[in-house]
Amino acid sequence: MQRLTFVVGRFFVHTDLLPLFATAAKGTEGLLRDELRERRFRRIKATRGGVAFEGTLAEALRACLELRIAQRILVQIATFPCLTADELYDGVRSVPWHDWTSSRHSLAVRAEGRTDQLVHSGFVAQKVKDAIVDALRARFNERPNVDREDPDFPIFVLLKNGQASVYADASGDPLFKRGYRLEAVEAPVKETLAAAIVRWSGWRGEGDFVDPMAGSGTFAIEAAMLARNMAPGLARQRFAVERFGAFTDADRAWAAAHRQTLKDAVLRDLEPSILGADADPEACRIARANAARAGVNLKMREAFLEDLELPRDGATIVTNPPYGERLRFDDPVLRGLNRLAKVECRSLHVLAGSEAVERALGERSTRWLELANGDLRVKLLSFE
Repeated sequence: MQRLTFVVGRFFVHTDLLPLFATAAKGTEGLLRDELRERRFRRIKATRGGVAFEGTLAEALRACLELRIAQRILVQIATFPCLTADELYDGVRSVPWHDWTSSRHSLAVRAEGRTDQLVHSGFVAQKVKDAIVDALRARFNERPNVDREDPDFPIFVLLKNGQASVYADASGDPLFKRGYRLEAVEAPVKETLAAAIVRWSGWRGEGDFVDPMAGSGTFAIEAAMLARNMAPGLARQRFAVERFGAFTDADRAWAAAHRQTLKDAVLRDLEPSILGADADPEACRIARANAARAGVNLKMREAFLEDLELPRDGATIVTNPPYGERLRFDDPVLRGLNRLAKVECRSLHVLAGSEAVERALGERSTRWLELANGDLRVKLLSFE
C-alpha cells in the first residue's frame, strides 16, 4: 500500500495567478527585466538566472511569443522543503497533477541542483517521474507515457537551499529556436543572446546597423526583426503550454487571436538599414538563407574586416569576432579590429572572448557587460 505523507508547501492550480520565471543567459537578466516591463507583464523581479513575474497560462504563452531575450518560460506548480529522496517523492506526489495534465499526456522531467543526500540530477528526475506517474495512475487508473524528445508536459525541478521547486516548462524547446537558423557557422551566438546584445546597443531601427563579421547573420537578423516589430515566437507552430491539459479552449481561442494581432503589428513596409559582412563566402550564403527564412532582407557583403567600407557617424556596429588560441598577433582579424576601433560611428559593441581581442580594440571601453556564450565567459565591450 502506498505511503502518503502530509507535505507542508505551496501548491498552485492553473486557475491561480501563477508564479512565472523567464530564464536568461548569465549577464542578461537586467536586459530581460526591462523587456518584461516594456511588454507590460506584472510583479517583475530580476534575480540570478532570470526574471520572476506573475501571470496566467495565457500570459505564459504570451511571454513565449513576445520575449526576445528569455531562454525558457517556467510555470511554478509547487515548492516544498526537501532534503531527502522520501521528501522529494512525497512532495511531488502531493501536487494536484490532475489539475495540470492527465494520463493521456506524455511527460518528461529534467532536474538541477542538489542536497547533501540528493546529488545526482538523473536520480532526482527519476524520483520525480515516479511520483507523478503514481499520482496520475491513482487518479485515472492508467499511467502516462514518458517522451524525452517531445513531451506534452515537460517538467523542471530545482533543488536549492533545502527547497524543491517544481515547474512546468511552458516553452518546450528553448526559445532561442526561432525556426530560421537551420544552418550556422562555427561558434554561433544563440538568438536570445544576440537579441540581448542588440538591446544593450540601444539600436531600435534608427540609423545604420552593421555587423562586419556576421557569420550566420544572427545579430543582423535579430536587429531586423526588432526594427520591424516581428514577435520572435511567431514562426513556432506551438509551445508546450498549448499542450498542457490545463490549457483551456478559451485559452486556445485567445492564443489564435493574439497570434493574429502580433502578425498584424509587423511593419512589413519598413526596410531598416542593416549590413552584414564576412570574409567567408559560405557564411554569407548561410546568413542570406537564414534571413530569408526569418522573413527579413539582409544585405551581405563578402569582405575582410580590414577591407570593408563601413558606414560612419550614425552607425551602430555590433559584432562577435573569432577568438581563441588561433588568433595570432598578426592575424587579419586583429588588424581589422584595430581599424574598427578608430571608425567614427554612433557606437561600437564587440563580444570579446580573449585578451587579444581587447588589446586589438585599444582604447578603454565606456561600459562593459560580462556574459556567458554557452560555456564560455566573454565580455561585451562598448565604445560610445
